[in-house]
Amino acid sequence: MSSNGGRLVYNKLISQRVDIWRVPGPRAKGRAPPKKLISSTRRDFFPAYSPDGRRIAFTSDRSGRSQIWVCDSNGSNAVQLTRLQSADGPQWSPDGKYISFSGEWEDDNPDMGVVGVEDVFSRRLTQNPLGDIDSSWSRDGRWIYLNSSPIPGGSPAV
Repeated sequence: MSSNGGRLVYNKLISQRVDIWRVPGPRAKGRAPPKKLISSTRRDFFPAYSPDGRRIAFTSDRSGRSQIWVCDSNGSNAVQLTRLQSADGPQWSPDGKYISFSGEWEDDNPDMGVVGVEDVFSRRLTQNPLGDIDSSWSRDGRWIYLNSSPIPGGSPAV
C-alpha cells in the first residue's frame, strides 16, 4: 500500500510467471480494474512502495537469480540493486534511502542485509548459521527488526 492509501501493488502468479499488478487503494478517487505494472519473462514479486510513493522495490529473478530491484512507481526504469546468491523481501527504511532484505551471500545462509538506494551498496547485517529473515524498520529508522533463528546453546544472532 502506498503511504497515502491511494494505490496497492501485489504479485500475481500466471502460468509459472509472476507479475506485479496495481489497483486503486481504499483512499483512491474512483475505482479501476487491476493493471499489470511490472512484468518480465521471469518472476517479479514482493513489491513494496517507497515511503514517498515514487518508487517500488521488488524481488525479481530476471537476472538469473532472485535479487532486489527498484523502479519508478509507474513500473519504468527498473534497476538491479543486489548481486548476491539470492535476495528477497525488500522493506524500505522510513527515509526511503535504504532497503533491508533477506539475502544469501557466498555461504548460502539466509541473513539480513541492507542496500543503499542511491549509492547502491550492499551490507550484510547478520551472520547466523541458522538464518535470519523477514525484516521490518522501526518508525525512526534506527532499528531493523527481524525473524532470527536462535543459535544452538545461545541467543539470536542480532
